[in-house]
Order: sequence, then C-alpha cells, then structure tokens
Amino acid sequence: MKEQEFFAARDQQIAAVAGAARKALIASLPRTNPVLHEEFTAAVHAADCLGKFVRQSERFPLTAVGRINTYAVFAETILRLLTPTGCAGVIVPTGIATDDTTKQFFSVLVGRGQLSRLISFENEEFIFPAIHHSTKFCALTINGRSRPVRETRFCFFLRNFAQIRDERRQFALAAADFAALNPNTLTCPIFRTRADAELTQKIYMRVPVLTSEKQSGGNTWAIRFMQGLFNMSTDSELFRSAPSEDRLPLYEGKMMWHFDHRFSTYEGATESQLNVGILPQPTPDQKAMSAFRVRPRYWVAETEVLNRLAPATDEETTSLSKGKLTVGELANRQRERAPQWLLGFRNITNTTNERTAIFSFLPRVAVGHSTPLAFTSNPPDLQLCLFGNLNSLVFDYVVRQKLGGTNLTFGYVYQLPVLPPSFYRAADVAYVGSRVLELVYTADDMRPLFEAVRMGNGEWRVGPDHSPLATRNSPFKWNEERRALLRAELDAWFARAYGLTRDELRYILDPADVHGPDFPGETFRVLKEKEQAKFGEYRTRRLVLEAWDKLPHS
Repeated sequence: MKEQEFFAARDQQIAAVAGAARKALIASLPRTNPVLHEEFTAAVHAADCLGKFVRQSERFPLTAVGRINTYAVFAETILRLLTPTGCAGVIVPTGIATDDTTKQFFSVLVGRGQLSRLISFENEEFIFPAIHHSTKFCALTINGRSRPVRETRFCFFLRNFAQIRDERRQFALAAADFAALNPNTLTCPIFRTRADAELTQKIYMRVPVLTSEKQSGGNTWAIRFMQGLFNMSTDSELFRSAPSEDRLPLYEGKMMWHFDHRFSTYEGATESQLNVGILPQPTPDQKAMSAFRVRPRYWVAETEVLNRLAPATDEETTSLSKGKLTVGELANRQRERAPQWLLGFRNITNTTNERTAIFSFLPRVAVGHSTPLAFTSNPPDLQLCLFGNLNSLVFDYVVRQKLGGTNLTFGYVYQLPVLPPSFYRAADVAYVGSRVLELVYTADDMRPLFEAVRMGNGEWRVGPDHSPLATRNSPFKWNEERRALLRAELDAWFARAYGLTRDELRYILDPADVHGPDFPGETFRVLKEKEQAKFGEYRTRRLVLEAWDKLPHS
C-alpha cells in the first residue's frame, strides 16, 4: 500500500511530507487521530493479506513478482482461462510488455506463440478522458495454445485509432527477435516505426549487449551497479543543510548532464522551481572557473559515504571494537580503497525528453538513489571510452526504443548495445579518451581522474593546442563552442563504430530529413526544437554530419 495515496484524501499534512517526517506523523496518529489510525492499520492489514494471497496461492506464478500490480494478475488470469482454441482481447497498461515485473508473463506469451497483436496508445488525445494524458495502454490480443502465431504484429505511440492503418507504424517480431533485442528479459522493445525496428535490429546484430545473463563471459566490462548511496527518504536523518569540512555534497540526478557534473545547482532556486524539480543552471562564466562548485540541497558526513563505498572489513571492525584501530585510521584506510571518482546516471528520464540516457562522471561525493552508480575495474582510459559510448547519440537512440516508462533501471541498461573493451585499438582509445577527458576535466574536483589517465597516457595530444597530456596541469577551459564540436566528433565516431551509414545517422538525428515532414517517426525532436530556438538551426545535426564527413572511412 502506498502511504501517500492513502492519506491524500484523508490527511493532507501527512500526504505532503515524506520519509522520516511522514513516519513520525503516522506514529502519532493513535494520539492525534485514533479513528484515522484504526482505518490506516486496517488498510495496511488488508493490503498485506491480499499480497500474501497473490504471492503464496500459486495461482499467479508469472505475475506475482516484485511490486504486484492488479492489471498483471488480471492478465494472467485471462491467460489461464483461455481454451486451446480460444482468443482474448484485453486493454491493459503497455507495461505488460515492457516492465521487468511482467517479463515472465510476456516471455511465456512469446515463447508459446500466443501473442497475436499488441497495439499501444498514448492518451495524449484523451481516448480515456479521466486518465492522465501521458498514460500508455495497449490492446493486447492473446491466442489459445493450439493457435500459435509465427510473428507478432505491433504498433506503439498511437494517439488515435486512424493511426493503426499507417503501415509505417507497423512492425512484426518473431520469438528469435526478442531473444536478440532483450536476451535477459525477453521483454518488448517499443519501436515508433518500422524503420526504427529495422535499424535497431541491425545495431544489435553488430554490437553485443552490456551484460548477457545467459552467456558465459557476457559481462565484458566487468560492470556492476549500485542504486545510489543514500535513499532520499529512508536515509534523510543523515542529511545536513549546511556544509562543513567533514561533509560531502549529496548529488541528485537533476544536478548532472552529459560530461557535466555542474549542470544545475540549488543556489538561488525558487520555490516554484523546486516544486517542479527544475534547478537553476550555472552560467558558462561560472563554469569557466575551475574552482566553481554547484550547491546541493544537503550534505552527508564523509564517514557515511566511505562506509558505503568502501565498507570496513571484518578484521577492521574487530580491531576498531578492541581499540586497536581508531576511527580516524579506519577512515584513512577507507579513503585509500574507495573510488576517487564515480560514474552515475539519471534513472528518472523519458523517451520524449531532450535526451534520455544521461551519464556523468562525478567526484567522490554522496549520491542519492535517483543517481545509480556503475563500477568497472577497467583502466581509466577505457572507462573514458565506455563513458563516451554511454553518452553518444546512437546509444541514446537505442535507449529510446527500449524504455517503456520513466525509470531507466539496471535491467534496461544491461540489455543495451555497448562496444566491448576489445573493440578499442590504441588509436581509438586516444581519439575517444582525449576528447572525453577534455569534456570532463573542467573542474578541480575531477583532478583524480585526470591524474589517473595522465599517468598512463601522457603522450596523448589534448586540447585546442594539441599539447601533450603530460605537460598539462590545469583543468580544460569551459568553452561552449569547443564542447559542442568535441561532442559532435564523438557522436560521429560512435555512429561509425556501431556500423551506421551516413543516411542512418541522418535518420537518427532527424527522421524527417530522410523520409519527409509527414513521417511518423520521432527521435530527438525536443533537442532539434530547442536548438532551433536558441541557435536558429539544428546545430547538433550540422556539427555531427560535418564531423562524420571528416572521419577517415575505409
């Protein structure tokens, strides 16, 4: 049961707060409002009983997973009711095909050939007037087991019924296609057009997924993920509203952007901005100062951060309890073991935003749960290449074909196509790494990453003057024009590395440029519109194609 939903219609004060503050108000209910407390207790008990029935009755082996949703249990009930020659058409959220908690149900439908058709709608034209406009639902057609289909027909992102007849929006997938596109979960990609389906399948034929759970050695980057360091609700008692020498800033996802850990700040944020989750952005002049730091909402004791990044060993814990090791000595050991920089990404995102996959290197800081972290044991120069890949336009394009909701979870990231470490030759590492380093090392607090890279790659030619990396001591100057050029060069390089043609890259940048203005596809529309308003042109498109034309093509 969701506490906020329960109290929204009963006690606005409790519904309006979160974390420890809400828990305290609920705990005081026996004294302040015993009738509401009794109602709340009964609701919790009823939800607990229902959850136990769904999980333990063995009636729902496919959908009684994770946070159970009624629609999934409903869909499994319909599947059980079907006779071998039967057929069912149901309206359910599109998450039935894309969510991690329904992957077992969906894979059974696909594996048995029982999934006949899935037509997904956005509610932007209010087919259902009382439902939020961003809700995604689908008409799901299921066949009985004696009526299997070889391919399933799909349409996504429809807004009205007339669009069903547009053949450009229709595509078909066989069971083998699901295994290639989502090998771990067998969930459904959400292509907007047939062209998207064909291009994404081509990419997956060339580039392996980041982590294949069903293949030995399938984690070539030896990557592991962590759901941030601190939960913004349950860990709130650790947060402090003022800095001090023994505290580290607490980063949230909205504070970072591609190649930029100083994207937004709580400094000067208005109440209206905070209400919609938008923060002020520092000016280029501020970012040009390498000592400039963005201001977080909270700070956390460094010891708490070290305890989560480099927990004390059993031996250290025993020595500490026996007085053989001081707290300060333990902290020094943890500082040596803990990573000196972090790689995080925004897990709250959307396929209709300016960009969807947003990764950033961070200093060693506290990190909230909206910023999952990725760790790899590969050398720093290869980490730069991985980071460049994860922030590339072609990678972002594929993410947009796979993300079913607004939460970029580990399950999605594992199944995204990422160039393996073995792909990069020394010249590739120098080309990608030098550009990523210049984009990242613009502030003093990223110096540990810079020093680690320079130690093994001092011969790299870096910066606008192409000077040797070994001779550089200060961060790179923040320059908007040069940064746009460097990012375009990286986008073009990764597009070629993914095996795209120039026309395919043109399509990713702007489908209308290839297929005409009435084409139903949409890739980076918001980015295009934003740049046209700011620069009078779609600058990214021009710079990326110019960079492509300058690349040596064999």
